[in-house]
Amino acid sequence: MGSDEWEKPKGEEYRYLQQHIEEERQLNGELLAKLATLKRGLQLPEVDEEYIVLIRKKTKESVLLLHGQNEVDVLALHESYKRKKLGREQEIAIVEQEIHKKKQMLGMLLNEVEKASGKIAAAHSQIKKEDTDKSSKSEALKKNYIAGKRAGEDLHDQEGKLLIAEGDLITMEVIEKAKRLNLLTQLILHMNMLTQSK
Repeated sequence: MGSDEWEKPKGEEYRYLQQHIEEERQLNGELLAKLATLKRGLQLPEVDEEYIVLIRKKTKESVLLLHGQNEVDVLALHESYKRKKLGREQEIAIVEQEIHKKKQMLGMLLNEVEKASGKIAAAHSQIKKEDTDKSSKSEALKKNYIAGKRAGEDLHDQEGKLLIAEGDLITMEVIEKAKRLNLLTQLILHMNMLTQSK
């Protein structure tokens, strides 16, 4: 085979790529599920200065308590919420970055599989072409070998019609007819090995 022809990839390499892609898809799904859980966790109650003012108005500024907490406690609680929210947002950013990397890797693997598939298809095409060429050469050699010999017995088709009589010269036309009627093997088995006398 020439150097410009595809090198047939190994089956094990191809199966490994497919298995790795499936693992990456599964991991990607797990990351997406984790991301959804984290985003649901961001639904935190908002507590800010306007909320404190609202509490003051509702209590007519007589009581500044929120479950036993004063204004400083409320602000501290709000800061705690903010920190939690920021922490979750950072975690989400990390997960999203990881998902992006996995998608890139998955894309690369898919490209590798596509290349491998192309090589396999090209290799199969080349093998098929070589088999066809070999078959054509073999058929030509067979015909050339038979042509010029003489029939060793009468040969009839399925309807009883005489295809060639014993002693008649086997021509290319007779060979083609025998091949179409699946009688070529029989013609070869009973042909006379002596060629036509000159």
